[in-house]
Amino acid sequence: MKEIIFDNVEKRYGENVVIPQLNLKVEPGERLILLGPSGCGKSTTLRMIAGLEEISSGNLIMNERVVNDVAPGDRDVSMVFQNYALYPHMTVEENITYGLKANKVERREIDYRLKNVLDMLALNEYKDRKPNQLSGGQRQRVALARSLAKKSSYLLLDEPLSNLDAQLRLQARRELVRLHNNFNMTFVYVTHDQVEAMTVAQKIVLMSEGKIQMVGSPDEIYNNPANIFTAKFIGSPPMNIFLVSYKENHLIFDHERRFAPESSILHAISKNLSDKYYLGIRPENIRLVDENTANSIKVKVRYLENLGSVTSYHFDLANTTACLTSENHSIKVGDDINIVLVDKFINLFDYVSEENITRR
Repeated sequence: MKEIIFDNVEKRYGENVVIPQLNLKVEPGERLILLGPSGCGKSTTLRMIAGLEEISSGNLIMNERVVNDVAPGDRDVSMVFQNYALYPHMTVEENITYGLKANKVERREIDYRLKNVLDMLALNEYKDRKPNQLSGGQRQRVALARSLAKKSSYLLLDEPLSNLDAQLRLQARRELVRLHNNFNMTFVYVTHDQVEAMTVAQKIVLMSEGKIQMVGSPDEIYNNPANIFTAKFIGSPPMNIFLVSYKENHLIFDHERRFAPESSILHAISKNLSDKYYLGIRPENIRLVDENTANSIKVKVRYLENLGSVTSYHFDLANTTACLTSENHSIKVGDDINIVLVDKFINLFDYVSEENITRR
């Protein structure tokens, strides 16, 4: 099994370029998620791997060969679709084994693979049922079983959990990670759900308008976003973004409230030489402090949300509505609070390019 490589791949529909110059490597055995909002090009990218979308220019390389003109059935891939694409007139067993029989796999091998996936996905008691006799979660497991039984090198998943309720999604996410750990396959998975991406992926490719915004592990994507788009797309609540000015080693909010950042931030500023930046910080990295704490800023609570383990407090700063999360549940709407931004979690973004200049 070899990597998947997009080498300057472009996808056009007529004169409309939907994916310009895509360069990406999927490592062998990797669990990679293509993440982004609707219309960002993630499903189109997956369908190009599957051979369901033609490549307008550039090369797609799989198993060390260019596959631009290789038929889907000859790419060693299997795919789980959003609607599962099960045959309604066939039983679970027939759905799983149909493709193997069509490819003339030996009966003994078919039986072995069938037993393996039925056991692994707890489907034995449903093997004689048809899709309309199954729940959404069961149909999803059948679709996975069919793909795993094929024993392809690459498993492609297009929004496979979108039709499940919240509890089933949680179970399915755990199941997908377990299956990947048990099978020597490369997973490429499309979703718009950041929770799915953060919990399932080894590597996330975040896309917007056909372009890659960032490639990294969930930790890198969350804590060291490459740009403001990444910072705001990932996280719930998302990262707070403030417009600040810089003067005499201080970052200034609202032309008056001053904050003295640590030396690493000052070093990044010294290389950028601008007097305006966007400052980003996650809600959990803003602390409630006493009034006399160094670098503290006084704000007024405008709105709060009790989330159980924490409360989200919303406030105005630098012409922006921001929030912090805290285990302190005693603060009320209208209260003045003193906050401090934890230096080591601050991200500074260039005012023009919106790229992160403090990536660690």
